[in-house]
Amino acid sequence: MESFGKQLRTLREKRHLTVNQLATYSGVSAAGISRIENGKRGVALIVFQLLNGQQRFSEIEAALPNLSGRVLSERLKELETEGVIKRDVIPETPVRIEYSLTEKGCALAPILEEISKWSSTWIDPS
Repeated sequence: MESFGKQLRTLREKRHLTVNQLATYSGVSAAGISRIENGKRGVALIVFQLLNGQQRFSEIEAALPNLSGRVLSERLKELETEGVIKRDVIPETPVRIEYSLTEKGCALAPILEEISKWSSTWIDPS
């Protein structure tokens, strides 16, 4: 099965969009689009998962069993640095940490929904 990055690149090419045009449309930097297309493992999957709303690390980890906890932790930090996700620390015992999409992250929703539609139509699940 193709990665989200490859699917995004294919979708962008079919629509004859440059990375900069897609960045303008989505509100995500061209560097961010390139990073997704070039496949930082799990980035698009994490964003896609967080489209369902605020979640704890364990919930994201359970939903993405092909990502190790170490890789998930690294990608969450990178996405937070990029301003795509927000990390909320809830001061209770034990401390609870929840992740959600920022406005910038939510701007990826139309792109990921298109990729999802495209892959449902064109990619054989077997």
